Amino acid sequence: MTMPSAVEPKAPNKDEHSGGLLHHCLGHFATGVTIVSYRAGEGTRGLTINSFTAVSLDPPLILICLDKRSNAIEVVPYSGFAINVLGSDQKDLAMHFSGRKRASVAPQWRDVGGVPLLSSNLAWLRCEPASVHDAGDHTIVVGQVMDFGASGRDPLCFFRGQFLQFDDIPSPVDPKN
Repeated sequence: MTMPSAVEPKAPNKDEHSGGLLHHCLGHFATGVTIVSYRAGEGTRGLTINSFTAVSLDPPLILICLDKRSNAIEVVPYSGFAINVLGSDQKDLAMHFSGRKRASVAPQWRDVGGVPLLSSNLAWLRCEPASVHDAGDHTIVVGQVMDFGASGRDPLCFFRGQFLQFDDIPSPVDPKN
């Protein structure tokens, strides 16, 4: 089977995108909330993102999208990083790492394979960069999953510009059963 060639993006119609209409439309897709954590120099850094998805189970790959204006763009595509999936009680951390620093937030970290992870999260994945792709005003980083874990907590979600919690979350299922 032959794969189709890449489609050239059409130039945006300014009328279609004025006033943030596309941004508003995209906000109707509910997502989880993650913090990408990494080391930069001697410090631990993090960045809130919701552009995270599974790519492959064999080999285990995920992808994240980084805004090219982000400080993380200088480090994450070239070194180990972690995806910290946030629980329903971690909205303050999401805000803190989205650029709205909060003096009351003091993240607690642990080290796994030389990569910083939040001490508490819903799930986590430690990754090494596998490939990097230019994508308009973002960069797509495909990461190979080196290690991972999950808890039975409830997720923090993002929908229409707001953080939300689900009222009807099913109990976690043991993947070994």
